[in-house]
Amino acid sequence: MKEDKSKDIFHAKLFDLCDRARTRSVAQFTKFLNREEQADAEYTVGVQDGLQLRLFGGYETAERKLAAFIPDFLEADDTELFPICAVVAKGSGYRKFDHRDFLGSILALGITRELVGDIIVSKDKSSSNLILHESILDFVLLNFECVANDKISCKQIALSDLTETENEYEEIYDTVSSLRLDAVVCAATNLSREPAQQLICSGRVTVNHKEITQKDKPVIENDLISIRGKGRFVLHAVGTQNKKGRTGITIYRYR
Repeated sequence: MKEDKSKDIFHAKLFDLCDRARTRSVAQFTKFLNREEQADAEYTVGVQDGLQLRLFGGYETAERKLAAFIPDFLEADDTELFPICAVVAKGSGYRKFDHRDFLGSILALGITRELVGDIIVSKDKSSSNLILHESILDFVLLNFECVANDKISCKQIALSDLTETENEYEEIYDTVSSLRLDAVVCAATNLSREPAQQLICSGRVTVNHKEITQKDKPVIENDLISIRGKGRFVLHAVGTQNKKGRTGITIYRYR
């Protein structure tokens, strides 16, 4: 019931943005959305007369994105319309950071998650590119000074200077009897079916940021699967069936 109410509020906000874009003849934007919310926005709003729906998160393969409702007479491919900026945060060089270090520290400033996009940690783990809503740029530059007890320095960079180094992954190739969640979790973790199902039923698995306890839930290409204690995975590609009726899949496991 609570989830239904929050979805109703989310949908109402989307349609309100559509109305504003149409009546004011200017693009309107959400805050950063996760993958589930992006899919929900595309499905719920759909095609609106006189409007285009565009998703953008600062760079081509961004996971978290803003949705834009753009009047038809404006150029929908103009990413400069989006209120997105980027900041590079560099540590002292004496310690290594991960995604959680940067996210936890920036949220500790009182910034809400919807104002923070992707966090791209450098290969040497000493710095990070932060994708932000432009409304918090000045605040972050003035106040974001420490990550995990290490002094950091911040400066704005152009979106064109972003590097996508965080998303290093290993490729996993396997075959599954079906595209059920438990089968894909087995392939991703190299677990047998029973412990994989236990992970799902115990609430330790999310698909596109939504907790799933239904072990036979179908999954599709590009679904993001997070397994507490095991890591993050993307079902990158679904191939054809072999002679035994099993389907080949490629999974990316993020390091």
